[in-house]
Amino acid sequence: MSTRTLRWATALAVGAAIGGFSYWIVTDTYLAGATALCWGVAGGFLLRIYHRHGNQFLESGWVDPRWTALTIGLVAVAGLPGLTTIVSGEARLGIGWLVLGVGLVGYLGGTLSELERRARRERLDPEVEPVRERG
Repeated sequence: MSTRTLRWATALAVGAAIGGFSYWIVTDTYLAGATALCWGVAGGFLLRIYHRHGNQFLESGWVDPRWTALTIGLVAVAGLPGLTTIVSGEARLGIGWLVLGVGLVGYLGGTLSELERRARRERLDPEVEPVRERG
């Protein structure tokens, strides 16, 4: 089995586990499926970023994780409190997992897009200096 297949199988297994847990709590097939899809894709994006751009991803120190925390935190703050007045307890948990998954997919998709754009630009024009963060 190739590394790529193993990464996506792992991501889909994580998504299926979270979706299964969501279905067990909420018993809504559509909500559980959407949650599983979001978390599976987020896992796939995260593993792809780590595999293809690991050195950039790991050497960023607190620079990248602070933006991850801010983005996901704002999505959670914006999306989750409104659920307390609209939705019952079990459904609130399932929708909360979905909201967090959507935020994570959005952030990781943007990160992956930028890393791929930088890599393509550096491949096409080797004379271009790689973009470095200012300290």
